[in-house]
Amino acid sequence: MGDQDYLRAAERAALFIRSKLTDPESGRLFRSWRDGRLVDAGFAEDYAFLIQGLLDLYEATFSIAWLEWATELQSIMDRLFWDDKEGGYFSSAEGDPHLLLRQKEDYDGAEPSANSVAALNLLRFSSMLGNMSAAEKASRIFDLTAHILEGMPSAVPQLLVALGYSLSSRRQIVIAGTLGAVDTMALIRKAREGFHPNQIIMLADDGVGQGWLAECLPFFKEIKPIKGEAALYRCENFTCSAPMSLTELEVCVS
Repeated sequence: MGDQDYLRAAERAALFIRSKLTDPESGRLFRSWRDGRLVDAGFAEDYAFLIQGLLDLYEATFSIAWLEWATELQSIMDRLFWDDKEGGYFSSAEGDPHLLLRQKEDYDGAEPSANSVAALNLLRFSSMLGNMSAAEKASRIFDLTAHILEGMPSAVPQLLVALGYSLSSRRQIVIAGTLGAVDTMALIRKAREGFHPNQIIMLADDGVGQGWLAECLPFFKEIKPIKGEAALYRCENFTCSAPMSLTELEVCVS
């Protein structure tokens, strides 16, 4: 909605988690902090929900630092909780001294399960970064929970969201321009109009962010403004249409 107070609050929350609830050496999360004291290593749900928030925060700010952190946390989550044999994420890490049995949550109650949230996160990673191994993990989560999806879908509404996303034609909207510039911000506002759950928005800023994204998506190297004016690229499966300036886009829409 363009409310900067909400955005600043989200950034403060993320920075607090990174500075207070993250082990600086391993990058692993803790789930409780008080007066400098950390308690309890994070569970799969802590990683899944934070990663989801960081992906949203990248699309809200286009600061590549949030997307980088999200990918780091996803790697840690995969290492600690992923079940290579059966697929899906265990709730706890192997060797947790507090638990006798490792379980996998597959029910979206008052809070969605880690697997449901992670499935959508993984699909968003595949759309944002071309990460096919992430998409394969999401597919294995669907295979693991197929009996619930078929027999009692009302128990897993968040997983249904992820499944719907996986079956949709996913679109990448890439804005080429300088963040904060009038023409760039106008295109970003235009791209955000309406409800498009299968769409992600990324920024090619000719800076560090674009360079990082180009390492994952080679076509990002070619994303540029048009004659010095910010441009919007519509892409599906990483194949992009011709870029359009704000003026061209408004003419096309009208």
